[in-house]
Amino acid sequence: MKIVKTTDKTFQQQALDLALHVFMQFEATDYSDEGIEEFKRSLQNPAYIDNLCYYIAIEQEEVIGMLATRNKGSYIALLFVDAQWQRKGVGRNLIEFALED
Repeated sequence: MKIVKTTDKTFQQQALDLALHVFMQFEATDYSDEGIEEFKRSLQNPAYIDNLCYYIAIEQEEVIGMLATRNKGSYIALLFVDAQWQRKGVGRNLIEFALED
């Protein structure tokens, strides 16, 4: 697994796609329909997503985890790890990498 900070729009979109997929898989059941739609809108809102700093975990050219910060790294805005990679240290490694950055 490799973790990188990226400004590459393709990787950023893959990270946002992963965030939505994992959100729908694990979190959406705790949200109202309006809450789910608001989360989806936020992931498509350039004013929001363009101001995030993206860190991604990659395994064999596939994004398996993502962390996005805002406010110069002082706030974790998004943190999602693909289901098959959860509980394997991906999230922890993303946080540690972002803290070091």
